[in-house]
Amino acid sequence: AAGLRVAESAVSIGDAVGWSKMIFGGMLAFEDPENPRGREVLEDLMENASTPMLAYYATLIESGRREFLGDLEGALALAAQAARIEGADSDATRTLMQVHLKLGNLAGAERVFADDSLPPVRLNDMAWLLATVDLSTVDDPEVLASVADAAIEYGERAVAETPEVRTRWNTLGACVNRAGRYDEALAAYEESMAVYEGVGTWADWFGLAICHAELGDADTARIWFERARVY
Repeated sequence: AAGLRVAESAVSIGDAVGWSKMIFGGMLAFEDPENPRGREVLEDLMENASTPMLAYYATLIESGRREFLGDLEGALALAAQAARIEGADSDATRTLMQVHLKLGNLAGAERVFADDSLPPVRLNDMAWLLATVDLSTVDDPEVLASVADAAIEYGERAVAETPEVRTRWNTLGACVNRAGRYDEALAAYEESMAVYEGVGTWADWFGLAICHAELGDADTARIWFERARVY
């Protein structure tokens, strides 16, 4: 709240422009997405920013604000706009794919992933997004199953490409975990730990806790959960 007041003061007295306005609009967007002042600041920057990067971040934040409010079509249009701005990075591509998925459009997300004209997203990032995206807006079981299958496909491809990288195995664990294939998830998390000096990290341990709990082994699940919690 204090930072919000400082940023608002800087904007109102004209001592700072551009980035100060973007910070102020962004803070408003996250603290109170329904506040019209935040939208006004961000939309002004989108139209009148002095640099492409200012326009990029303002557009991406406004896309996120609309996504939070449930305006997925508006969020999709802005994410697509942000991804085409000079200097855009993979955050815009991931946001664009995420909104497609929340709309139940797996094919749209995969088209974005394959679009060479957009900032590239790694196989592992695509798999992680598919495994973790909030799909509470989707009620079609066929779409949900397709997203789960696609997550596993991308996760397996990422592991095949760089099996020596721990995070690839952890991501694959998350993918098969979401699909309810807990024995396979256990194996993936254990491989992740083996690659990481046989110890692993909290991400592996939380995954193991979930799998053991789902498989009915509450005692083992509790051990891994406590280890992850105090990490």
